[in-house]
Amino acid sequence: MSAINKFSRRLRIGLAKLFFDKKAKTKELDISKIDTIAFIIHDGRLGDTTIATLSFREIKKKYPDIKIAIICTQNVREILKYNRDVDEICCISGNFFKDIFIYKQFAKLKKILLIDFFEFDLRLFHFLTLRILNPYFLIGFYKSKYKFFNKSFEQNFNDKHFSLRHKLVLNFLNIDNPDLSYNIKFSKKEIIKAKQYINLAGQKFKLVLNPFASSKHRTLSIKQIEDLIFQIQKVKDVYFYILCPYGRTLNFCGILADQTCIVKHEGILSVAALISFCDFVISPDTSIIHIASAFNKKTIGLYLDFSDRAEKTDIIWGPNNINAKIINVDRQDLQLENDVKNIEVEKIVGLFLEMTK
Repeated sequence: MSAINKFSRRLRIGLAKLFFDKKAKTKELDISKIDTIAFIIHDGRLGDTTIATLSFREIKKKYPDIKIAIICTQNVREILKYNRDVDEICCISGNFFKDIFIYKQFAKLKKILLIDFFEFDLRLFHFLTLRILNPYFLIGFYKSKYKFFNKSFEQNFNDKHFSLRHKLVLNFLNIDNPDLSYNIKFSKKEIIKAKQYINLAGQKFKLVLNPFASSKHRTLSIKQIEDLIFQIQKVKDVYFYILCPYGRTLNFCGILADQTCIVKHEGILSVAALISFCDFVISPDTSIIHIASAFNKKTIGLYLDFSDRAEKTDIIWGPNNINAKIINVDRQDLQLENDVKNIEVEKIVGLFLEMTK
């Protein structure tokens, strides 16, 4: 970002604070005045949403008469549409100017407690969105500089799992000792489709292999996938379900057709249903890792090397699952690029065999 753009951004935020950052009316929460607890899910993040399901469930157990509402994009709605703890899903496009009317309608005639996990400085449209929603009580993280937040958590979470942020919020809402497990529900349609895939494997050990992630540096190479399949099949009778989202392609050489199935999936719930019936998951993508955690599946998560960073992403977004282990990229004293393609297949296979003794 150029110096001019940085200055322009700071100016816009400064003006927004000047005109809209009014002091919160109260710092004390009276839960009896709340009829809706709303969560904003930013940037269509499925992993964040999977973790957030623990809060939906725990709030509903404690306060069954309070509605749970989610403000999110359409792809996030897909993972929540069968969740009985969620009363309302407010779908937005992600374009502020298109969504203004939606925000106004959502906030109309409601006493809202709004929870926003966004931890960075507010962007201009984010700032304006919160002001339009105008909640009765607003909870955030690292937002003490903004007057209109009623409660801001300022703890250092650099080496703490993201679920602990939810625990802090739940404790603030007088929910003690919350269950931090995730809660994913799907329909009979997804179950039937998953069982069709499962029947292909017969009695074989069933392994979901997800090679893809949002970044090319977190995506497995074709050679890694082939080597992983061949090396595991040498020592264990395994049937592989290889996840391939629509829009992606996989071209293998010599993969045994009776031992593998490339799963072209349209929706995240179809993947969740398949994982629920399988024995093991290997993935560099945290969304899949969190879904596997929801079902306590044995899992190997493949992560970059964060040893030289204050923020330990592999801990924050690690598997909340006692049956999971992770492998980080070994950069060999910075001689190798920080890329999961530099994780040795033998290391993955060795850990897999150790976990399936």
